[in-house]
Amino acid sequence: MTSWPGFKDMLHKRNPFIDVVYGRSACVGQDILKLRLQKTGENIRFINLQKGRLDLFFDWLSGKAYPKPSIIKPYILRHDLFGLIKQQERLKWFNYPAPKYLFLDLYSELTDQKFTHRKEGWSFACHYSDIDHSGDFDQVFSSDGLLPKESFKFFYDKLFAWFNASYPDRPIIVVHYSARYDERPEFKDRVECQRRALRELASNYSNLINLELADEDFLVFPYHYTDKTLVKSINLWSHLSGLTKGPDKL
Repeated sequence: MTSWPGFKDMLHKRNPFIDVVYGRSACVGQDILKLRLQKTGENIRFINLQKGRLDLFFDWLSGKAYPKPSIIKPYILRHDLFGLIKQQERLKWFNYPAPKYLFLDLYSELTDQKFTHRKEGWSFACHYSDIDHSGDFDQVFSSDGLLPKESFKFFYDKLFAWFNASYPDRPIIVVHYSARYDERPEFKDRVECQRRALRELASNYSNLINLELADEDFLVFPYHYTDKTLVKSINLWSHLSGLTKGPDKL
């Protein structure tokens, strides 16, 4: 994963006149966005919900209870991961003005598992390996697994329809993954299901920008990009943004 100098300077936290971008992005998506901002000189406020798996996102949007990070915290294996749990405590997007665009990658639906508090009924998402299962975690929480691949298209369609109804003519940028170096057949299949779902939805959403590269463009271990692949991604973004419809092209 590349560290791009100056990124923090591009992410203004307090200036109300800086454009807001709604994010749902893990490391790869954030690396692409960093390089894009460095190239364009664009200043934004990036409001990220990294592990906002879409089934949970719509549960929270419909009024279901948010997770309680204080209860989850003792079971999180690394301190830096706790911030990603805190992000799920509320939908921070709605504390800010309408976004310039929606930027997401597909990692949460691909790899995050759902865990539900057995007594209180609320849920959160993270990797199974993020959790210490040696104590009573499995007595306190049920492990509900990955989002079924059969529901990918349903939830991406639901997200895009919701976003377009809420923020018409704003672009939606989607970063795809490759499972070229993932040896697990299940995840190769899940990536292909995501790709197929997004391809099928593309004709329904003229503001959708699919950043999907060929597998041969991925020259590193699973789910991280080389600098060469990052550059190809932002070049594809620049090309496709000129083809989208609506007044708010990037």
